[in-house]
Amino acid sequence: MVGIAVGRAVDLTRLEGYTDLLGKLEEMFGIRGELLGDAKKWKVVYTDDEDDMMMVGDDPWQCSEFCRMAKKIYISTFEEAKRISPKVMPKNLPLPEAEIPLQEPADNGC
Repeated sequence: MVGIAVGRAVDLTRLEGYTDLLGKLEEMFGIRGELLGDAKKWKVVYTDDEDDMMMVGDDPWQCSEFCRMAKKIYISTFEEAKRISPKVMPKNLPLPEAEIPLQEPADNGC
């Protein structure tokens, strides 16, 4: 998974919160317990609609806002995640490990 962009999509409108999102990512990539469990080998970040990189979970899950704002999710190592400031990753840093494009949210009032 290191350094590879993957073409998988997640429909955020079907999830109840960050725990569901992390569980779905663990399932998709066969890394059970590495995002939610005690192992926690990876950190999850996302790019928003302004291409700023933010840590998943920093803001409260509000599906109507988060679903519109999040464009791509990245699974990165803890070392890469440490380079991210509390809210924004500078554009000159290399992209994290795995990239997961998101499906456009359905207009179902999530």
